[in-house]
Amino acid sequence: MADNKNLEQSKVAKVKPVYDRLNRALMQFGVFEQKLSIDESMVPYYGHHGAKMFIRGKPIRFGYKIWMLCSYDGYPFQASIYCGKSDRPENIGLGEHVVLKLVDTVPDKRQHIVFFDNFFSSYSLMCQLRDIEMRATGTAREGRIGTAEIPNKRYFKKSERGKYVHRCDGKVNIVRWTDNVVTCMSNFDAVHPVVMIDRHVKGSASGEKTKIAQP
Repeated sequence: MADNKNLEQSKVAKVKPVYDRLNRALMQFGVFEQKLSIDESMVPYYGHHGAKMFIRGKPIRFGYKIWMLCSYDGYPFQASIYCGKSDRPENIGLGEHVVLKLVDTVPDKRQHIVFFDNFFSSYSLMCQLRDIEMRATGTAREGRIGTAEIPNKRYFKKSERGKYVHRCDGKVNIVRWTDNVVTCMSNFDAVHPVVMIDRHVKGSASGEKTKIAQP
């Protein structure tokens, strides 16, 4: 699969042709689901290699990290082995780079919605995806919500369950909700309609659930 006399400049040059061929096969029928997900996948490995990762707290702590673009039900469309900082330009965050690189393989971005977690999310990324007409929603970390003035998590922890605050500048909508205090951002979706869901609330009778608002 790989010619030793003509290898690419990559830590995984020996297997890259396999992954390139695999990705072409995975995309042979196009991107046939509307809802897509981007996340990491770990392949366990305990030997010595420059691309091996250690991630504390994960079920698989040692191995190769693979960035995946999948359908909502798990079908993989693209897989890319992470080889470290040399994989991306210096002026862009890792999560931002991964998302933009993977969605670039989607032919008609207007037909899809992509979801990811707070490792990838940022206000800047949401704006860039909006510019290329790719709808996106993700959870968000405290320092990545741009200039949106939303009360911090300490304020929400003292609030009753179901309270939420949202801000929208016409490009990105950000909402912080007291469930276990979760922050989400979206470049197309809104907080309405608000639905009522069942949750255990402190102070309620043992085993009983209370209806709380969910944006």
